[in-house]
Amino acid sequence: MTVAVDWNRQGDNDVALPMSRDEARQCVARIARHLKEARALLLELYEREGWRGIAKTLGGPPNSTWVTRANRSRAAAGVRW
Repeated sequence: MTVAVDWNRQGDNDVALPMSRDEARQCVARIARHLKEARALLLELYEREGWRGIAKTLGGPPNSTWVTRANRSRAAAGVRW
């Protein structure tokens, strides 16, 4: 398993080595798995009306900014109203 590059590193001698083809393929596969899981979680949030729980936590109904973000999340998950 590879480790992501620490972009906040301090030293000048730190060099990120290029990925091999196999490492790049493994990295892309891991990203794809995580995106698939994120889509499934967004769909579950939408289908089970998770926004209601969030609205209660925030102390009221969603405002227009919240709705915009929710719509973007829904679109990212491929969910249609």
